[in-house]
Amino acid sequence: MFAQDKAPECRIAAGVESPLQGNAGCLVKFNSKMLMVRHRETAKLSPPGGTSANEETAQCTAHRETWEETGVELRVGTLLKNVDQQFYLFHCVAADEDFIKGPKDDLSVPEAFEREISEVLFLDPTTVSNDSWRFPTQAPAVREAFYNVLNQDREN
Repeated sequence: MFAQDKAPECRIAAGVESPLQGNAGCLVKFNSKMLMVRHRETAKLSPPGGTSANEETAQCTAHRETWEETGVELRVGTLLKNVDQQFYLFHCVAADEDFIKGPKDDLSVPEAFEREISEVLFLDPTTVSNDSWRFPTQAPAVREAFYNVLNQDREN
């Protein structure tokens, strides 16, 4: 990775810091869609996320992996799910003003990660068939977390 491609400092929403460590990712909602990535090798979809590194917290893993795979700068919030006891899924909110105003289309894959990710897009996870998910057994848990985030936003 080039020096200018180094992940920004981990941003965590105040009051929700967690000592958890492990593989993690972000559920980023925009309108009624979720930020997802398509993996080049399998053509399967997942929320952005990945493997923890250097004893970082799961929240910082989610932050770094989401930035690496999508280029979206964000703030990590509350833990939504521990999916299959091996992947922490956090509710994350974009910190980039242009993104918050509304991405016009799907996003470009950051150049440094084009070997891993073929597409960054916004989808309604309820319309993605289980066999299109990178980890099909995780699909119901991610969908449930997405519904919870949608309902929480409607209540506020």
